[in-house]
Amino acid sequence: MISQWWSFGIAAGAALAQWIVGNRWWWGWLVALAMQPVWFVYGLALEQYGLLAHAALFTLVYVRNLRIWWRDRGRAEEQLPMYPTAWYSPAPVLPAWVQANTDPQPLVQTSSPS
Repeated sequence: MISQWWSFGIAAGAALAQWIVGNRWWWGWLVALAMQPVWFVYGLALEQYGLLAHAALFTLVYVRNLRIWWRDRGRAEEQLPMYPTAWYSPAPVLPAWVQANTDPQPLVQTSSPS
């Protein structure tokens, strides 16, 4: 029987991979792919066949994303700035219709009772 600690370990590995990808480092997908065999073994050991399907699906997604990020890695470095920390979030870019509507008039006209 696999110890309960395995689930914490592989969950931490998956979270680490997502953290790395969230920092826009393409090799985070490699970390995610490296965790997939562990998920397969864990699913087989527990006879959780839904977990095997989950691992297979995520393997396909990780391979797809790695291919896209690898192909676009030069362009992404030119277009997207790397923020100093993972906690920094730039100000949102407002749609043109919001930026154009800078007039402080109310959106709903209220009428006085007669």
